[in-house]
Amino acid sequence: MARNVALFFEKHARFMEPLQARVKTDWSFVVWRTSDGTERLCELVANATAILSGPGGGHSSPPWPQGALQQATQLKLCQVLTAGYDWLDLEEVPHSAAVCNTSSMDPAIAEYVVAGLLEWQIGIARQSATMREGKPWRPPFNPPAAPFHGELGNKTLGIIGYGKIGCQVARRAHAFDMRLVAVTGRPKASCPELLDWCGSGDEDLERLLRESDFVVLTCALTAETRGLLNAKRLGMMKSSAVIINIGRGGLCEEEDLFNALKTNVVAGAVLDVWWSYPSAEVPETQPSRFPFHTLPNVVMTPHISGWTAEQEERKMDQLAHNLDAAAGLAELQYVIKAPQTK
Repeated sequence: MARNVALFFEKHARFMEPLQARVKTDWSFVVWRTSDGTERLCELVANATAILSGPGGGHSSPPWPQGALQQATQLKLCQVLTAGYDWLDLEEVPHSAAVCNTSSMDPAIAEYVVAGLLEWQIGIARQSATMREGKPWRPPFNPPAAPFHGELGNKTLGIIGYGKIGCQVARRAHAFDMRLVAVTGRPKASCPELLDWCGSGDEDLERLLRESDFVVLTCALTAETRGLLNAKRLGMMKSSAVIINIGRGGLCEEEDLFNALKTNVVAGAVLDVWWSYPSAEVPETQPSRFPFHTLPNVVMTPHISGWTAEQEERKMDQLAHNLDAAAGLAELQYVIKAPQTK
């Protein structure tokens, strides 16, 4: 057997072949499938140098049984295959192992945000639907008139969570002459380039909500950020404001957001992340307890903002780098939790 063992779970087995072609160090790649049974899983976990995994079914829990990682005495790397890691209990990972995520989707997600901004202002999809329905053309000059559409220039974009994705969003929005403001959970020594201001804490968050024409949620879902946008904070926003959520559904209070959109407390939302996800057990799962699909001011997509062919290549390179790093060839990238040495 090779010196290092990389363990995949069946949902993520597609990563094996491209990684085998990329790694420079000595690895044996194995897959555990549910049909293999718990005894086989314990054997594989006990010998694993690295575990590579995303969430299991439903996006809220790992694909392994509870307590399985307690057997991972050889583990050096728990490699998360996604940017988000709210499904993983970091305390279950052995202290000897590093936990890392990936940053491959940042450009793709930032482009999705820009697409949402432009669609809201210009409405190309809406205009296309109008023409396909054969409705009369109405210029915005004489009654009965269609409304003018908008421009992004001079609008304020508030970015909640100024990490890698937030920075990518800011770079693109700056090209449209937008005013950019941000809040972050980690206070910065100085205001980052491109931003009008950058703050942290509740007061700055509320200032951002009051000032912004668009609010994009790019922060991680944690105990501190869960339910960040609730009825009170939604009520602080401009009635013309639009929310774009590419972070996690749980960043918004589900019922409060639905009611705010239904009653036009805020003008609209572009939602790519949800509160419920289908699983093998419940494939017909609805994305929310509330009928967001009935609201005309909501653009809905099924968590696809980061899924481009280009990001897949970047992800493979990042994963191969971290496997080589776990084998001692390089430094780990995108470390969430560093290993604790005795």
